[in-house]
Amino acid sequence: MNALIHALAALVAAAAPPMVQAALPQYRLDAFAEAPDGFSYGSGSLQMNNAGVVAGTLSPDDSRGEYTFIYRNGRFERLDRLGGKYSSPVDLNERGEVVGNETRDDGSQLPFIYSHGRTRAIPLPVDAGPNARAVDINNLGHVLGLTGDGRAFVYDGNSTRYLDAGGLAFGKGAAFNDKGEVFSSYTYTDLDQVKSQPFLWREGRVTLLPELHDEGLGRFETLVTDATINNAGQVLFTVHGNNERYDNDTHGYFYGDGRYTRLGADQFEASDLNEKGWALGVEFEIAVDPTPNNLLLFRGGEIANLHDLLPPGSVGDFSLRWGYAIDDRGRVLFSGDRGLMIATPVPEPGAAALMLAGLLGVGAALRRRGPLTGEPA
Repeated sequence: MNALIHALAALVAAAAPPMVQAALPQYRLDAFAEAPDGFSYGSGSLQMNNAGVVAGTLSPDDSRGEYTFIYRNGRFERLDRLGGKYSSPVDLNERGEVVGNETRDDGSQLPFIYSHGRTRAIPLPVDAGPNARAVDINNLGHVLGLTGDGRAFVYDGNSTRYLDAGGLAFGKGAAFNDKGEVFSSYTYTDLDQVKSQPFLWREGRVTLLPELHDEGLGRFETLVTDATINNAGQVLFTVHGNNERYDNDTHGYFYGDGRYTRLGADQFEASDLNEKGWALGVEFEIAVDPTPNNLLLFRGGEIANLHDLLPPGSVGDFSLRWGYAIDDRGRVLFSGDRGLMIATPVPEPGAAALMLAGLLGVGAALRRRGPLTGEPA
């Protein structure tokens, strides 16, 4: 019987990935659904939740604007537009609710929420202005938005209110979690250099985070964008230089345990952060055309190129273009020259441990009973 248990343990050890790979699992590839007839995928971002529901944009073949769609259970649902020509989602929560913005012909924004099967406009404060936009939705269905002059507001499903930050202006990048914590930044001038100071807001209290010291940005205005914050208070965001060098100074950061970790050695755009602290982003080189992008995964202090984690022989000259979302299982939604794809960890987190526990349980049961008769040994 001991020999059987040892054999089972050896089988599990052979099937499980090496311990050094535990933080960065191997992945398998699956194609995502093609756009429905008469449409192609639009230019907007793509979002994915833990149930595999995806939100994005569809562009009709007649080029009449763009629509937000939601994809679930193998079906596309095109969301109604509310008067704008271009509709684009900015986030999707675990309840399948979508928040986004429409752009009217005059350039003004119309924030919207899709919930309980219908799309409706988000009521805005009377003085919000034409550039108010939604930027995030949490799993409670609360929506975070920003006005053009840097005021933040929250819509809780019934009413909309401004966040009291003592007159502090919220930057263009902002996000919040289920605890009501908001990550953003404000700008200030220091020796003729405009800088960004990241901060956390919660229940009217502002907590300044450490200053960003990035020599790569030089003496240029910095702009924090593409922010995501999880319920552990970890943050993923992008920092840009000023508008004149916007594309040449793009760096990504992960914030956790009171410090920043810069992601990627070159230009980097943050994509998504899950509840386990796994971060996804895109590293690219400005000077190379066409741009060869690297989809980078960050977990537990380790960084890996997603391309290197795919099964040998399954990618060949397959190039990755953009990473959009990573869920709590570690699944990644991305695009490449084969279209939209989903990469899934194999085995998924916890699968090897469950298999080991099950096999050892079987071994223990067999040890207590006779190998042929089923009677106690």
